[in-house]
Amino acid sequence: LDQSDKMGTISFEASVSGATLEGKSIDARLNGLIMQFQFKQYEYTNINLSGNLKDRTFNGMVNINDPNIDLEFLGEVNLSDSVPVFNFKANITDANLYALNIDKSDPDFRVSCYLIANAKGNSINTMNGSITLLNSLFVKKDQQLQVYDLRLVTENNTGGNRMKLRSDFLDADLYGKYELTRVGESLKKYLITY
Repeated sequence: LDQSDKMGTISFEASVSGATLEGKSIDARLNGLIMQFQFKQYEYTNINLSGNLKDRTFNGMVNINDPNIDLEFLGEVNLSDSVPVFNFKANITDANLYALNIDKSDPDFRVSCYLIANAKGNSINTMNGSITLLNSLFVKKDQQLQVYDLRLVTENNTGGNRMKLRSDFLDADLYGKYELTRVGESLKKYLITY
């Protein structure tokens, strides 16, 4: 999850009230506007935030009204431990993944969804918890995929991995030792042999 190498400049105005303890920790209330923020060589604009920041944990709301993404976030992101914890809801009204430099496979790739996350982990391969997508729409060129309800539940530990996927069109359970980001690649290799 460390994406600091993909970050660029930031320009913001904020009111902050709170305290630091000898420069080591912070407990503050934030209200502000991020006018510009660079990530993956895209310059996000018009980001409003309001919430509490305490010991590398943000609990509050973020609204992005950018030409290529319209998003409302409400919840908590806790980066205070070596394993991040996420507990939030996000309404992505529209996101142009191509323009945002998230997926460069199709200039028309757009997404909208309501996302609920309650999980912890450094990556999708080590995630423990659940992610739910509701009323999702994925658009590429002239194709659309609409998914009303998709839920991914994962458990990862030293003994192995467990994934449960439930959706409108597919239910799957996967048990064993695997990296979720490589499952599609492995399945493709398996199918080619037949």
